[in-house]
Amino acid sequence: TERYLYQLERNIEAQIYSFSMYGYQLTKEEFIENSMKQDGFEGTAEEYLKNVASEWVKQALVLYSIAEKENLIPDKKEVEAEAGKQLASSGVGSIEDYEKNYGIRVLDSVEEGLVQSKVVSWLADQADVKFE
Repeated sequence: TERYLYQLERNIEAQIYSFSMYGYQLTKEEFIENSMKQDGFEGTAEEYLKNVASEWVKQALVLYSIAEKENLIPDKKEVEAEAGKQLASSGVGSIEDYEKNYGIRVLDSVEEGLVQSKVVSWLADQADVKFE
């Protein structure tokens, strides 16, 4: 859950930055308070963040469960190749540099992204949707 809390904090910072690009100035506390109201959450900001992170953990567990059952877990080579692509586009020299600067375990994060992408694609392929 700690990793997801960290990612949630970074996402909040990124969203606040995006809002600032359009002239909206929000503090982190204001952003969280607005999110809590939007979600109908009653409690403290800390409880809210833990709740969101916990939901992310549950989602990841479901995705990994499907990925394991359907043999969609990426191998180490695929994860490393994707990490290399992402690092090259970010301008950070190495996995170690990225982890030091951003506090994110790169290979875990990349693997999770690949699992999510593969499972969503697999689910879409399995869906029997008809548009009228």
